[in-house]
Amino acid sequence: MKFELQSCYRCTGTRSEHLFLDDDFEAKMSKNLKKMESTKSHSWWWDSHICPKSSKLMADGLEEMDRSVLRMLKLIEGDGDSFAKKADMYYQKRPELISHVEDFYRMYRSLAERYNHLTGELRKNIPSELQSQSSGLSDAGSEQSSPDRKFIRRKHSHRAAGFDFFLGSTGGGNNDPTQNVEDSSSACSDSELDSDDDSSSVNNYSVPTVNGDGEGLLRRIIELEIELRDSKEKLRVAEEGYKDACNAKITDTNKNNEIVAGYEEQLRITNGKLKIAEGEIVRLKRELGNYESMKLARNSQAQLELAQKDIPMVETENQSGQGWSDDLNEQIAGLEVSVSALDRGSLLDKLKITSSRLRDKEDEIARLKLELDNTRSSVDGLEDAAREKHEVLSEKSQEPELLERITGLEANLLSRSHDIEELEQKLKMTEESLQGSEKEIARLVRESHEATSNMQVELQAAHKDIAVQEVALGSERRQVSELQEQIKKYKLDISNLKEELFHTALNFSAEKEQLQAEISKLTEERAMLEVKLKEWETRKLSLQEEIEQLKGTIAQRDDAVEALDKDLDALKLQYDMMVEERDDQKTKMVMLMAEVSCKDNRIQKMDEHLNRLQKEQLELITGAEKGMKLVKKLEEEVERQRVAISTGAEEKREAIRQLCFSLDHYRNRNQQLRQAFMGNHKRHHIVLAS
Repeated sequence: MKFELQSCYRCTGTRSEHLFLDDDFEAKMSKNLKKMESTKSHSWWWDSHICPKSSKLMADGLEEMDRSVLRMLKLIEGDGDSFAKKADMYYQKRPELISHVEDFYRMYRSLAERYNHLTGELRKNIPSELQSQSSGLSDAGSEQSSPDRKFIRRKHSHRAAGFDFFLGSTGGGNNDPTQNVEDSSSACSDSELDSDDDSSSVNNYSVPTVNGDGEGLLRRIIELEIELRDSKEKLRVAEEGYKDACNAKITDTNKNNEIVAGYEEQLRITNGKLKIAEGEIVRLKRELGNYESMKLARNSQAQLELAQKDIPMVETENQSGQGWSDDLNEQIAGLEVSVSALDRGSLLDKLKITSSRLRDKEDEIARLKLELDNTRSSVDGLEDAAREKHEVLSEKSQEPELLERITGLEANLLSRSHDIEELEQKLKMTEESLQGSEKEIARLVRESHEATSNMQVELQAAHKDIAVQEVALGSERRQVSELQEQIKKYKLDISNLKEELFHTALNFSAEKEQLQAEISKLTEERAMLEVKLKEWETRKLSLQEEIEQLKGTIAQRDDAVEALDKDLDALKLQYDMMVEERDDQKTKMVMLMAEVSCKDNRIQKMDEHLNRLQKEQLELITGAEKGMKLVKKLEEEVERQRVAISTGAEEKREAIRQLCFSLDHYRNRNQQLRQAFMGNHKRHHIVLAS
């Protein structure tokens, strides 16, 4: 069919060339789409995500979208074998369909990249909160994570499929991602890398496709909630273990003056933290009108948790102080026998020294008491701030869960204040026991020397433990630096992917302009064909008019021949009469013979002219028949083209109808996903506040 059309329209110049150029353009476009589809599954956009959970979800959604768009473009590009079909398709619906598909594809990519950006920001915010809550204790918690499991999890992160677009996921991204997209290069915290069971459960959650009507986003939020709870629980366990270890080391290594100095330093740190907490509460009061209720509740909860963590530290310090006093009493009881052998003079000197030390300890105990009072006042300030926040949040009925949590925190603060009072009473009892032990201080001299030597040995062991911990801390810091270098590399990959996306968009716009230019050329050629068809019709009419004129001239000549025949008959009659009168009119016969000869010559000329006219008539008839045949051929060709155009138009209308259905379906899907995204975004803020 294509060969026949090219042979029929060879007079139109470059039509066949445009047709082959169009086929080359379609082949190039389909090849680029296939290449894009093949590269999406192995793009390094999604490899930049350390966590494979969101990348798997985004990769599935973007691959499904790529397949849908490819099917749409195949429907648009298909069934365009003939020149007439392609011309009709370019002229009517193809640019509009391609623009719709491009807009829909761009909207979906932007939505995917926004989702990717949201997950990236969430991963950025979760480690910052955990770091603020850990208050310098995250190093011990990070020691519990297994390097082997981290290595396994990093291996899994490179298996995620991706996208090399937009945007973005995605992107991923991504994706990207923008993939591809930015935006999403923050690393997962160590608490997310602790167990392979969590990764397997999350991978099971991350399987849903795009057809889940927002279920993927809900599952992602549920996964993040589970990870947040697990990380908080692990951080709490790590803090308790670290506190127990620190308390054990303090009770084992620090006695007498060093214990009191350590307690004083820790109380100073606690007081500083409480002052910082008071400053944060004042700042939160000032910024209460500017920030949203969700952020205020979250910050206040973080401050209250810090206060709760500081109060148990003070409590443990006081308990350790009480344990130290009990140990001191036991040492006094054990040294009563050993002191009797000492000289009285040396005992008096040592008694003065120990009494001076006892006064110093009493001063330090009084200072500790003042610091406890300050701690209690800061806790009261926190309670007042919590009450004010409770009053502000009670006016907003939209936050019932936060109100319940704040009331629970107030109850915890009240219980902590009671604990502080009990600790204060215990401290008074300890002070009384120390005052009662002044009489028996002389017995402690020899035991104090032995205790100091033992303390030095234990202090050396503690220094060794500290050195080991510093080595472990250095290894952890090296791991953190490696992770930061990986993050920088992933950010560089994301920037490169954005540049590639920009160049791809430029190439796509250039191809679109080229396609529009070809469409305009085809429309011009079609207009030229219509003009030439009209010229052939006008030429046909002119030929018919000439044929009618020739028929009229032939009829006139026939009439003239008939008249000449009549004249010839009359002349023959006259000749007969002249023959009869030949004898009588010899003189007239010569004249008549000359006249007859002249008329014969004239008749011969008329016969020759008549023969020539008959030949011309035959030639005109044959030319008219050829023109009629050519007109019939042109009419048949025009009818065949009309039939082909009508069939192609019907097929295109069916394809357009199917595309409209698919576009409506994807538009509804896009609206549902957007609504689910907005709802889950609000729910995600509530989850972060919790």
